[in-house]
Amino acid sequence: MRDFISKIMFLYFKFNILKKIFKVTKIIFSRIVLRILSLGLKVPKWHLNATFESRDYKRKVIKISNMYKTNFAIEIGCGIGEILGRLNASKKYGFDINKDTLILCKRLNKNIKTIHNDIMSNNQKILEIINSSEKDETILIIMVNWLHEYSEIKVKDMMESILSIKRNIIIIADIYQRKEYSRIPQNKILHKFEDIKNINFYKTVDNIDKVRDLAILSNKDIINFP
Repeated sequence: MRDFISKIMFLYFKFNILKKIFKVTKIIFSRIVLRILSLGLKVPKWHLNATFESRDYKRKVIKISNMYKTNFAIEIGCGIGEILGRLNASKKYGFDINKDTLILCKRLNKNIKTIHNDIMSNNQKILEIINSSEKDETILIIMVNWLHEYSEIKVKDMMESILSIKRNIIIIADIYQRKEYSRIPQNKILHKFEDIKNINFYKTVDNIDKVRDLAILSNKDIINFP
């Protein structure tokens, strides 16, 4: 019996080691591919290093986003499209402030319509896109991994302007409630999304990773939200 248990433990540890090796291999390979595809572009290095394979929170955001069944998805700060490109929506709009990053995003995701725009300075473009949708359409908007750099007032004003539009809007945004565990804690502003106007639905999903949680908010009170 003892030998049997020892063999099971050995196989278990062996499997975990092989699993970790496979994951590291995928991460290295994905980073190499992104560097090849970004030749000639000035894409910030963190986009090339923080790949889908190396950031588990991206997988979780995708899973949660796809629970809110919609054909209309917008990601603000889409980067190279690793989240937006994996959503089930047929209409996808990706906003980013870096032109070269959007070029790489388009190379990787032909089905994303990219928009070069700084929404914190000018939000007219996103308001136009939302207003162009059908009245009864549900619009999913994702904002992760950048809001923490902006003040509570700026983020609040931006979100309130979006949620004031007469459409069914769902926003998924991250909250840094454990910024002390971040490698760069000094720029992690903690936002209180539940205090924003025009919210009729609000919930959080805790522990997306060791530093962040997710807030899910909507201007509609839909009881069958997951």
